[in-house]
Amino acid sequence: MTVNEDTALEEDISEDFIFYACEPSLPAFVRRASLAGYTSPELCLAVLRYCPLELQNVQEALKTPEICRVAVCGDGRALKFVPEALKTERLCRAAVRRDGRALEFVPEKLKTEQLCLAAVQNWGTALQFVPEALKDEMRAFVKRPNWLKSAVAYE
Repeated sequence: MTVNEDTALEEDISEDFIFYACEPSLPAFVRRASLAGYTSPELCLAVLRYCPLELQNVQEALKTPEICRVAVCGDGRALKFVPEALKTERLCRAAVRRDGRALEFVPEKLKTEQLCLAAVQNWGTALQFVPEALKDEMRAFVKRPNWLKSAVAYE
């Protein structure tokens, strides 16, 4: 993003915005959130590149596949705020590879053996979100004992 783009985005922010302390070192326009949510796709994309979990504050009408993809690729847990209709196999796979805990927000019909394995290998405690029919298989694939130990504790 160029300085001009930053300035243009900052000018789009109205007085209705409040300070959002996502992280003090971020650009000022990123640290502001609207009381009514973000108002343009460009602003959403800019903020989500820095703070993916801000997807929770994006208006439903602005949650496009691209906006959701940017958020999920930044932090898999942003899948929690993706509308069900936009949760595709590809998006869910990206989410659990980024953060295995995102398996909690994957629709049951998309929880395949491969997807669950990716989640458990990324974050052992994701085992608690694996369908019962696949749990034994997941235990067999987990290669690091401390992952399995932490995963079993959540059953």
